[in-house]
Amino acid sequence: MLGLLPEIHVWVGLPDQNELLDFATKFLPEQAAKEGLAWRTPPPPDFLWCSPDELPEGVIYKPDLDAIGFILNRIHKANHR
Repeated sequence: MLGLLPEIHVWVGLPDQNELLDFATKFLPEQAAKEGLAWRTPPPPDFLWCSPDELPEGVIYKPDLDAIGFILNRIHKANHR
């Protein structure tokens, strides 16, 4: 209603290199606190850059096609203004 973007966590998958990049992992405990949640595990790394086989235990990256489409649509609209 306010015209703001929804919360979206952006990470990058590089299929040619078989790597994942996430430069926002260090902010996860802060984001959890803003949502009233307590971070009860060791602090995450400042960033994550690894192959899917090297992901830390319990870490899952799953693309959301609706979110990807939303962002691509926003970029398309911004580029045509």
